[in-house]
Amino acid sequence: MIPFIYFLIAWLVLLLLFLAAATVSILQMMRYGLAHPLTHASTALLVLLTAVVVLGTLGYLSGVDLRAGFDLNGLFSAPSLTPTL
Repeated sequence: MIPFIYFLIAWLVLLLLFLAAATVSILQMMRYGLAHPLTHASTALLVLLTAVVVLGTLGYLSGVDLRAGFDLNGLFSAPSLTPTL
């Protein structure tokens, strides 16, 4: 059994990596992007979609029991070879 809290910790680490990459990307778009409204619109879209995904995931995780576990034994067990009638 793998506790769900481990998945939450992994998600937070990946979220921090994404935050760093998105910050660099936004800074690059604002500094070296064309002085065009499309640059600002694409940056705003990136920030908006990121906020929607993060808030939606947090909303979902608020209803999950993190003390429960995820059983991987069913994935790795050999199927039964006896025929069923």
